[in-house]
Amino acid sequence: MKSDSVDFIERLQKLEVSAFEQVVQWHSDDVFRLAYLILGNHDEAEDVLQETFLKLIQRIKSGQFGLHNGSIKSFLLTCARNLCIDRVRQRTIRAKSQKQIQINNDWNLPESPYSVARERDIHTILANALDSLPENQRLIFVLFEFKGDSYKEIADALQIPLSQVKTQLHRARRKLRQRLEKYRGEL
Repeated sequence: MKSDSVDFIERLQKLEVSAFEQVVQWHSDDVFRLAYLILGNHDEAEDVLQETFLKLIQRIKSGQFGLHNGSIKSFLLTCARNLCIDRVRQRTIRAKSQKQIQINNDWNLPESPYSVARERDIHTILANALDSLPENQRLIFVLFEFKGDSYKEIADALQIPLSQVKTQLHRARRKLRQRLEKYRGEL
C-alpha cells in the first residue's frame, strides 16, 4: 500500500493529468461537503473547492508536497477548512463594518479616521486571538459562534462525538478569554 502511495505521489509530481483527475474524482465530494457545511452557501463552497485543488497543484508544482504531508485527502480537507474559516472571518468583518456604516448613516455621522482605525485594531486583535487557537478548536468555535451551528450539527459535520465538540468549544472560549484579558476595557 505504501508503494502505491509513493507511485501516486510521483505521478502527481510529474504533473500527470490522469493523476489529478483521479484526485478530483476521489475527493471533490468530500471537500465540497465540508465547505458547504461550514459556509452554508453552494457558490462559496464551489469556490472553496476550486481554490483547494489549486492550492494542491501549487504545492505540488513548488515541490512542497510529498508523503510527509500525510494523505492527499487530509491535506485537501485541512486546506478547505482553512479557506472556509478565512471566508467566515471576512463575512464577520464585512458585516460589522456594514453595521457601523449603517449606524453612521442613520445618525448622519461621518466615519472618523479614529473609529475606522479603532475598528481595524479590534479586528486584528480578534483575528490574532483566533489564530492562536489550535485548528480543531478554532473550527468548532467559528462554526458555533459565527455560523450559529448547533453542537449536534458540528459533531455531525466533523464526524466527532458531541462531547468532544462541547469540550473543544469550552477550551477555545477559555483560551480566547485568557488571550483577550489584557485588552479588557479597551475592546
